[in-house]
Amino acid sequence: MQTTAADVLDIHANLLPMQGQVEVYRHRALARMACLPPGHPLYRPIRRAANRYVRKHRSPLHELTRDFNIQPDKTETIKAVRFPPHWKSKIKIEIAESMEEAMAMERMDNSDVKAYGDGSGIDGGIGAAAVVFRGGRRVKTLQLRVGSARKHEVYDGEGLALTLCTEPLRGMRNVRTATFSIDNTSAIQATTLSRPATSHHIFDLFHKRIDMVLRQHPDISIKIRWVPGHQGIAGNEAADEEAKTAARGDDSELRKLPAPLRKPIPYNKSSLLREFYAKQKRHADQAWRKSPRYSRFRHVDSATAQRAARRYRKLATSMPRKITSIMMQLRTGHIGLNRHLFNIQRVESPACPKCSYPNESVHHYLIRCPAYQNEREMLQRSIGAQGTAVTTKHILARQENIPHLVQYLNSTCRFEPTFGTFPDVDIAEEDTGE
Repeated sequence: MQTTAADVLDIHANLLPMQGQVEVYRHRALARMACLPPGHPLYRPIRRAANRYVRKHRSPLHELTRDFNIQPDKTETIKAVRFPPHWKSKIKIEIAESMEEAMAMERMDNSDVKAYGDGSGIDGGIGAAAVVFRGGRRVKTLQLRVGSARKHEVYDGEGLALTLCTEPLRGMRNVRTATFSIDNTSAIQATTLSRPATSHHIFDLFHKRIDMVLRQHPDISIKIRWVPGHQGIAGNEAADEEAKTAARGDDSELRKLPAPLRKPIPYNKSSLLREFYAKQKRHADQAWRKSPRYSRFRHVDSATAQRAARRYRKLATSMPRKITSIMMQLRTGHIGLNRHLFNIQRVESPACPKCSYPNESVHHYLIRCPAYQNEREMLQRSIGAQGTAVTTKHILARQENIPHLVQYLNSTCRFEPTFGTFPDVDIAEEDTGE
């Protein structure tokens, strides 16, 4: 109803409060500008604004860079054009259709050099590692701590692991075939893409290192293969352990790493957006706890705002609009019962028209009204709550009880003048829809 408070509506619509949503859009705009390439007209202005907050005549850029902790010089650059139009990747990729096929391909691989890469996120850090085998013997291990999980993604670690796989090849001789194996298909597919995207600077670096390897080994054949993780493949398991070690801060000496990886890795734009959005959700939870509506809504769902939003979204999935509407009204109390109608001056008394109880609330209608005792007993039997006290949370917060609630609404006819007859809800169809 129009009288429903905005914070309650936000929860049921799975939205942040208005101010939080505005902050998300402002932060997103700044992140996008921080990633602009040097040729863009805003490249220098955004950096000047970030480096100095002037006293007078401030521009919107000054306000954005002051409000949000995004440092353009430490953030990745997303180019408008990465490669020439005719560019094609110089390596092959192999992604099996099934785990069994991938395991079989791994067993049959007899490449001169087999390198296993992996990225890992653990204990608040992101790590990358490469373990290289030649002739069945482990000859090289490289580890890199990418940075904080608040600034980077595991996807970055996977891409950097591929770059680490190229480094040992530059110091080898008589290598004709090499296979890089990782357990992330997205990173493998990213090596063939030419369009701009988050973290593309990592894969651009990978292609540059591949070019260096090809200059040293003109006849080498390099392929990247997907291997299933945690399936007992020795190289993959070793790379996973080394990546976790790197994420905790124990990485290789700088002199052993490729030169471009000896300096800090630029922040991932997606990580910055994700972290800020999570911060706004925490603020929304805190604001909801302090809201006067929270104490009245606890009888339906006492969880945080974000958890309550997820629960209702799951609850309302695939429900007809009419049932979604009545569920929303029952949960918020803003419904065509006399208590609410009296509050908004639409009726002269809040009393129940059936039993004359002085306060016809949702709780009274569902739990207490003696005029609906027979219908309520049928509802109680349907939800399997014989011998226990039925609560509004039991009725309004559990998906499996919605069909029984609909039967109760239809049998009491209390809302028939407004809604008519409610359609039946099939539990099996609901589960399938999820």
